[in-house]
Amino acid sequence: MKLQIQSIDNSYSEQAIELILTIQQKEFNIPITVDDQPDLKEIESFYQEAGGNFWGAFIDGELVGSIALVKFDERAGAIRKMFVKKEFRGKELNIAQILLEILISFCHEKGINDIYL
Repeated sequence: MKLQIQSIDNSYSEQAIELILTIQQKEFNIPITVDDQPDLKEIESFYQEAGGNFWGAFIDGELVGSIALVKFDERAGAIRKMFVKKEFRGKELNIAQILLEILISFCHEKGINDIYL
């Protein structure tokens, strides 16, 4: 089992939607749809073109986690879409921590000093 973290773009939208909606709807019973989250279909324009990013955590090619940064001014951004598939959570794989550290490193590189949750 090999963990790989990478930036993802619109070509991963369907996988991101599947991961996130499953957790929101089935695990947390939140009555939310993909239409309520248009950013998931427009990862590049919503996150990356504005100076943020969207990362995916993959194990053996399967998207099992995500985190995104939406940048809203030169020095500030907000963490969005931080999800890890239930069976891949916990300290054993540490996926959420690794994703958060990558986002924080990105912010340091880009001069983003204020990160909101």
